[in-house]
Amino acid sequence: MAKRLFLFLLTGIIIFQLSSCSDAPSNFGIDILNSDFIVLDTLNTTIDSVAQTSTTFITVVPLGASPNLLVGNKDNVNASFLIKFLFPLPDSIKTDISSGAATIMEAKVKLINTYQFGDSSAAFNLTAHNVTSNWSSTGFTSDSLPNLTFDLSNVSTELNLTDSINTFNIDVKLVKAWFQSVIDTTLNNNKGLYVKSSSSERVLGFQAKTLFIINQPELKVIVNKPGVYTDTLTFFPEADVSIVSGNLPNVGSENIAIQSGFVVNSKIWFDISSLPKNAIINRAKLFLKVDSLRTIKGTNLIDAISVSNIVDSTTKFIDSTLSQEILLPDGNSYSGVVTTFVQTWLNTGKNEGMLLAPSGGINGVDLFVFKSSNAPVFADRPRLEIIYTTKK
Repeated sequence: MAKRLFLFLLTGIIIFQLSSCSDAPSNFGIDILNSDFIVLDTLNTTIDSVAQTSTTFITVVPLGASPNLLVGNKDNVNASFLIKFLFPLPDSIKTDISSGAATIMEAKVKLINTYQFGDSSAAFNLTAHNVTSNWSSTGFTSDSLPNLTFDLSNVSTELNLTDSINTFNIDVKLVKAWFQSVIDTTLNNNKGLYVKSSSSERVLGFQAKTLFIINQPELKVIVNKPGVYTDTLTFFPEADVSIVSGNLPNVGSENIAIQSGFVVNSKIWFDISSLPKNAIINRAKLFLKVDSLRTIKGTNLIDAISVSNIVDSTTKFIDSTLSQEILLPDGNSYSGVVTTFVQTWLNTGKNEGMLLAPSGGINGVDLFVFKSSNAPVFADRPRLEIIYTTKK
């Protein structure tokens, strides 16, 4: 590190003190007043031969709060979803279904497109299966999937894909069984549908259950009582949840990956031991170089990376007392300010690194690939630029 700039601040300090409304200066101000000069210096991890490490790993998270229902397959990603509809049946329908006076003519699921990842022109299919075990959207993850039981037979037909709406019919016998669970609550037949796909080149997302009726999934059921009525009943989800599983993306040892859905996170650590212990961090900025050939983004993504301060590098537990910072696109990199993290490392003497995560981690399966600490071109590696001051 080379000293870049010496600043004489006496005049500025006097002006600041005269204009301040505070009765007493801050500790930082007192320290400056006790010194004739302060030194403004920089640390650039690309220039100053600072050691660094980076790793990528999977963190399984529940997706019950996701605005999207995901289904499909692409590279390392397998996505499916569970959905269960609520049936507030009118008493007249209950009576007619129970007596056999009315029959279910058609049942159609309607899904509003919200997201697409992969080849938009690739063939796509899905199958729907009657679920036979209980589940909850709260806490359900890919780790829960082995305990889910469902019928192997496909109860869906007539899949219709458009740019905005997807529909498919489901077996009316299954819907009748669900209705009967409302009529006789001891039956407990309604455990919903498990929807998956064997398509290998894209993942689709649909609007999930919301507080608002508009655009959320619908089940439209046509009920007919001959010579009396033909009614179309519309039902909305009681619960739904996406399930995303897979392996770490194959991005090469020279890269790190950050991906939504699982979630795939990365950890990065810089050795800042060369910084003076009494330094005041004016600004610290992190830069990550994008591997544009391996990065794959879906539609309607949140194009940002969240950065958190790690307090335990073994468990990857993050510091809840510090706000997350955000990295945004910056030319061929993503960059953002991480000043509070670096200052905390100095103040506490504990530097466990930073956790990198997709800002829209539960929304899709977007893959961000960045050059790692092992990148053969030194200038491509993650870079931390620090501007700091110390007393002379």
